[in-house]
Amino acid sequence: MAKNNNKRSVFYLCVTLIIILSSCASSPPPSDGEVNIPLISSSLDFSLIEEREWILHEIQRPREVILMNRESLDLEGYGDVFTIYFSFDRVSGRGAPNSYSGPYTAGSGMTIDIGLLLTTMIAPLRVREGITEHEYFALLYASTRWDLIDGRLILYSTENNAEAVLVFVEN
Repeated sequence: MAKNNNKRSVFYLCVTLIIILSSCASSPPPSDGEVNIPLISSSLDFSLIEEREWILHEIQRPREVILMNRESLDLEGYGDVFTIYFSFDRVSGRGAPNSYSGPYTAGSGMTIDIGLLLTTMIAPLRVREGITEHEYFALLYASTRWDLIDGRLILYSTENNAEAVLVFVEN
């Protein structure tokens, strides 16, 4: 009888451990105020990001996700908007429609500090893909962390005391 009780106890213990471990393996769905990109995944070298042109693929905000429709932008002649390029200690790219550049520092622990950006002064004719150029520049300036996940450059930013995530793909 004691032998059956021990087997039963071991069985229940194993089932409990499997349930606990499987619940830890998957991340819960995002709640209000959370974005759907994993936190910093590893300690990568920023040289993996530099000397490559990246185009904005999406912006994740607590209550919305803005997907860039690159096919539509290309057809309208705006395929090269919302880009970013890192080279040595300078960041540059194109908003919509202005070019920009400025200093940046990639620190330890995958931190990033993008300084004040200088831009050309062309007035935009319309808002592209649900984000103004000013919002894009503000998100870049407020970026504090970066990551490279599945070949995508992720910049973590702050907007209105909430985290916003900019997801770029290589152009």
